[in-house]
Amino acid sequence: TGTKLWSVTLASPASTAPALDTAGNLLVVGGSDGDVMALSLANGATKWSHSTGSSPVITLPVIADGMVYTGAGDTVYALNEANGTADWSYPTGGTVSSTLAVQQPYSKMIVMVGSADGSFYGLVAPTGAKLFQTPIGAPVTGVASAFDRYIVSTSQGVIAGGRVTSGKEFWTRSTSAGAMMSPVIVDGTVYFG
Repeated sequence: TGTKLWSVTLASPASTAPALDTAGNLLVVGGSDGDVMALSLANGATKWSHSTGSSPVITLPVIADGMVYTGAGDTVYALNEANGTADWSYPTGGTVSSTLAVQQPYSKMIVMVGSADGSFYGLVAPTGAKLFQTPIGAPVTGVASAFDRYIVSTSQGVIAGGRVTSGKEFWTRSTSAGAMMSPVIVDGTVYFG
């Protein structure tokens, strides 16, 4: 109906789209001041806030398995969904501005993220330990995954695909222009732009 349910003024402007966990009654958004904020879906009340110490949070948060994953500056953060405390953080070699993907292809939950250092990282979710670092050769702008396969896009028009569990790259394609948005995988077909 378009009826406003609630509104809230944040300490700083939001710098990401929100991530939602309807079962957990939670909306998580990154702020231009480097804070990650969790709000109640019911009334907008602040549940927790976590300062990354970086500015701004530009990686869309992903909520999976009781954790919130996001990036700010050159670092990936794993925050406890219940209280916002950092379980771990992992510094990459450049700004983390790509989307993240989280997948559990077999026994390990893997957080995948690209970096402006031209690498694609796979981090083991419970600990943040690096599973792989795959050089892509250009700043990574987007990540998608499905069925133990990943697809990354870069600002210089390289699209690459490989295996989630190892980071091994299977193929690359060059496009005429950089892909500034994340790729999408639907029924085995990759879409990007």
